[in-house]
Amino acid sequence: MQQLKRLLRYAHPYRMRLMLSVLMMALVGALDAFRILLIGPILDRVLNPASQSRDLALFPGSNGLRLQQLVPPYFHIQNPWTVVAFA
Repeated sequence: MQQLKRLLRYAHPYRMRLMLSVLMMALVGALDAFRILLIGPILDRVLNPASQSRDLALFPGSNGLRLQQLVPPYFHIQNPWTVVAFA
C-alpha cells in the first residue's frame, strides 16, 4: 500500500494530463465501436444490389442519422465504401 501511495505522490503533478489521457482513451474506444456500426449498413447495401435506397441509415431501423450526413455535400460521393473511408 505504501508503494502505491508513493507512486501516486509522484504522479500528483501530472494529474490533469493523466485524466486527459484517460478521457482520450475512452474517446478512442467509443470511435472504434462507431466504426463497427458503419460496416453493417454498407454491407447490406453492397451485398444487396437490388436495393434502390440511396440513403445509408447509420443505425438500422432508425429514421435519424444518415451516413451521407457525415460527408460534406459538395463531395457528391456515390460509392458507399468511399463514404465509409471518409467517415
